[in-house]
Amino acid sequence: MEYKKGAENILAGMNQARFYLVSACRYLASLGIFDFPVFAVATQGFKGRLLCAWSIPPDSENHKADGGISAMYDGVYMADTNCPEWDITDPSQAVKFAMFLISLKNNYVPELLKKFKEVEEDIKAELAKMDDKVAGAGERFKWAVTHQRKEGVLKSLVDLLAESEKAEQKSKKRRVDSEVEVPPPP
Repeated sequence: MEYKKGAENILAGMNQARFYLVSACRYLASLGIFDFPVFAVATQGFKGRLLCAWSIPPDSENHKADGGISAMYDGVYMADTNCPEWDITDPSQAVKFAMFLISLKNNYVPELLKKFKEVEEDIKAELAKMDDKVAGAGERFKWAVTHQRKEGVLKSLVDLLAESEKAEQKSKKRRVDSEVEVPPPP
C-alpha cells in the first residue's frame, strides 16, 4: 500500500508502487516462483488504485547459464492501466474493496503457500550449498542492491569511484601545499 498525501498527484504513488511490484517480483523469482501475481494499491486521499505484476521464467538453458540476476527471470509484466479504483467514501465501493482484500486473503495466500512448497526443497538445497561455501551457490538470492554493491560490476564502479575521490583529495592537498608560501630561513 503506497499512500501519497492529498496535495500530490496519484501518479507519484503509482510510480512508487511500481517499484515495490518489481522488487516483489524479483524476490519471488529468486525463490523460483514465476507467473504469480503481486499486487499493490496506490492511494491518494480516499481513493485507491490497484496495480498488478508478475515475473516470467528464463526462456532457455542458455539464458540461465549467463548467471546473475538476468538468469533468474526474463522480465516483469505489469498491469497498471485501466486499473480498478475504489473511493472508500462511497459505502458500496468500500465494501467492494473489502471484498477484494478478503478474496486476496482467502484465495491468493493459500496459492502462494502452495507455490512456495513446490520450491521449498530447492531453496533448502541452495541454502545448504551456501553454508558449505560451494562456489557460485546462492547467486539467485543476491537480488538486492546491497548484494550488487558487494560484487560484480557495481562493486567495480564503487571501487573506481572511491579511487577517483582519493586521487582528487591528494591533488587538492598538493595544490594547497604548493600555494602556501613558506618564508625563507633566517
